[in-house]
Amino acid sequence: MPVTAETIEKLLRRIDELLASVKDLTKRLEEARQQHEIDVAKMDALEKKIEELTTRKVKKDSHNSSMPPSSDGYAKPAPKSLREKSGKKAGGQIGHKGSGMQIKMEPTEVRQYLPGQCSGCPNEGKCTYTCTGTHYVYDIYGFPIILREYDVFLFDNGMHFRQRSAASETLLLFIRQRAV
Repeated sequence: MPVTAETIEKLLRRIDELLASVKDLTKRLEEARQQHEIDVAKMDALEKKIEELTTRKVKKDSHNSSMPPSSDGYAKPAPKSLREKSGKKAGGQIGHKGSGMQIKMEPTEVRQYLPGQCSGCPNEGKCTYTCTGTHYVYDIYGFPIILREYDVFLFDNGMHFRQRSAASETLLLFIRQRAV
């Protein structure tokens, strides 16, 4: 077979195609090796996890086995809430209007508690005063039901700070005890 310039050119083109193919195959082989290393690492981690899970003893109770609830004993697991934490503190939030117990009847009795220091004061009756709180107590032990209204006042005569009376402190303590 005679060697001509045309044949040499065909052979050179074929060699270039084969070199490009070898280059592409080499690149694909390197990618496959890298993927193989990743897969081997994952497989080793999974085998380790399987080994850990098979060697660890799981405490069985009525929730994760066919054992009756009476076999759980006295130790019960704490209930787990499905609610997500909001990050806010418990209770009424700032700006919340709130709502208390609705008073459905007029008070049967109204009692006003004044500071004890005001009795015998020369300025008695001339001081400015503020009602600091009104408390309602239902007396349900008798019939008819009695609703008592307790008003606690603070006075300011210009010389002293407003003072809460000892009677009002006793009242607040009494109301807290009755609420329990």
